[in-house]
Amino acid sequence: MLSDTRPGRTAKIDLDDAGEIRSFALTTGDLALSGRMLRIGALIDIDTELKAAEAAALRELVQVLSHEIVNALTPIASLAATAVAMLDDPVPPLPELREAIETVARRAASLHRFGESYRALARLPTPALRRTALAGFANDLAMLFTSRWPAIELAVEKHEAPAHLLIDPDQLTAALWAVLQNAAEALDNAPDAKIHLIFKARVGRTLIGIVDNGPGISARDESDIFRPFFTTKAEGSGIGLSLARQILRGHGGDLALASSRVGKTEFEATIPA
Repeated sequence: MLSDTRPGRTAKIDLDDAGEIRSFALTTGDLALSGRMLRIGALIDIDTELKAAEAAALRELVQVLSHEIVNALTPIASLAATAVAMLDDPVPPLPELREAIETVARRAASLHRFGESYRALARLPTPALRRTALAGFANDLAMLFTSRWPAIELAVEKHEAPAHLLIDPDQLTAALWAVLQNAAEALDNAPDAKIHLIFKARVGRTLIGIVDNGPGISARDESDIFRPFFTTKAEGSGIGLSLARQILRGHGGDLALASSRVGKTEFEATIPA
């Protein structure tokens, strides 16, 4: 592990401490001593911090799930009770009864979709990384986008990009598609709608920028856009950006909102080179 962790990088390792597994951060540095290069390492106990972070994340997840489920179940329960009450009438009003039952069915289906969305978010597999030609990957993504949103111009910029990426192409396509979809829906078919998909090589990483000329993200929503199930859209599931960030982090990178104002919103994804 010491030889595999390059200076400037940090690795998480788990060690057995008298039968208890504890987590440590390993950092390394190279030292020239008597004409030889030696690698030294330092272990930092992060077990307590990790457990606290996991507990906080679990509390937030339970809070979000309970809020969403209660919000969905409340009208379902109310309408079901109304339908039962209608059946007690000597002559049940069939049109109203049908409408109530159909609404219950639609809401139940919506709750089922919510459950499926959560399961997709919770069961994301480890990325199967392989060397992928960037040109073909970017062109495929652009073709898919143009077929879905022909009225929106997508400009792909890759003149500063590496020739290849080490990625899971299916997962990264899903992640970038979620951000592109978010941008396209924000543009709402404006006549001058345009999105830039930008690939740039940097030291040790590749930057992927997605920039649109839409109305921007409300300042009050900026801190929530990556929260699972948060959405400002009537039909949105609220998992797109959260899932995209999870995929990027699974690749050893990240996804962030770089900036947002009227006329320019920019998301920036990073992956290791």
